[in-house]
Amino acid sequence: MWRSRTTKVDKKHLEYWYECIDEETPHVDLETKVVMIPDTIRNVMG
Repeated sequence: MWRSRTTKVDKKHLEYWYECIDEETPHVDLETKVVMIPDTIRNVMG
């Protein structure tokens, strides 16, 4: 179940994001090279 509270990890992640990620720089879409999801789960996902 999703929790709406902010955890310590969330706070650290946001701290890093605001300090280190330049949102003005365009993002790059990467091509998937390896998928490590087991076939049983991939089949359920569709």
